[in-house]
Amino acid sequence: MATQHDHGHAHGEHGHHHSVSEDRVPAFVGLIVGSAFIGAVLFGVVQWTNAQFAGHGEGAKAEATK
Repeated sequence: MATQHDHGHAHGEHGHHHSVSEDRVPAFVGLIVGSAFIGAVLFGVVQWTNAQFAGHGEGAKAEATK
């Protein structure tokens, strides 16, 4: 079994550990930026799709009103 002497460092020195409060701000920034990006992409897709089908339904409406 390895001891502190065998490892060459204390147990608490295994790596840099962030506290919860240090990670909270970047997590929320990522959440907000990611959500805004996904919303913008979805908005763009809906706008593009509506533009593609803008003239498709007018012929059917004209036939229905005769």
